[in-house]
Amino acid sequence: MTVKPLSYRHWQFLLPVCAGFISTDMLRTQGEPSENHAFNFTTFFFFTEQMVPPTKPMVTRLTDSSVMVRWHVPPNTGLSICFFKVQYRQMSKTKSWMTINDDIPPYINTCEVGSLNPNAMYRFRIAAVYSNNDNMQGPSSVKFYLNASVDPNVVPNPPRLTKLLPAGTSSIQLFWEVCT
Repeated sequence: MTVKPLSYRHWQFLLPVCAGFISTDMLRTQGEPSENHAFNFTTFFFFTEQMVPPTKPMVTRLTDSSVMVRWHVPPNTGLSICFFKVQYRQMSKTKSWMTINDDIPPYINTCEVGSLNPNAMYRFRIAAVYSNNDNMQGPSSVKFYLNASVDPNVVPNPPRLTKLLPAGTSSIQLFWEVCT
C-alpha cells in the first residue's frame, strides 16, 4: 500500500486519521488508483458533527490586576474539544486580541487572567480548539471595567462572625451579621 500526503483545498476537513495521510486505496476512483486522484471530501466524509463554541464568558474581579473568567459549553453531539484558549483586549488601547499562553483542558471552565491594567475596560472571549484541529471563538463578554481598590488592606464592610457550630467531622456552620 502506498501512502501519499493529503493535499486538499478545504483544510477544515482535516481529521487526525492516519496522521494527516490517506492511502491511495482510499482514493480509488472507479475501483482503479491513478496518479491524478480526484477526491471529493464531502462524499468521502459525511460530517454531521459541528463545532459548538463556548458561551459568553462571565468575568469577576479578583485583584487590581487580575480577573476570573468562567464559561461553559452547551450540551451537544458535535466535535470534541481538545483545549480552550482565553483571549482578551483592552478596549481603549487596541483592536487586536491578546491570547493567554496556557492550553486549558476541556474539563476546566475557568481561568485566571493576570497582568491587567487597573481602571481599564476589557472584553474577554474563549476559543475552543476541536479534534479536527480547527478552532472557533465564542461570543465576547460584556465590557468589563477593572476597578482599582482604594486601599488593598481594607475590606469594605466586612461581616462579623457571631457563631460557629460543628456540622460534621470535616465541616462547620458559620453565622454572621453584616456591619454597617
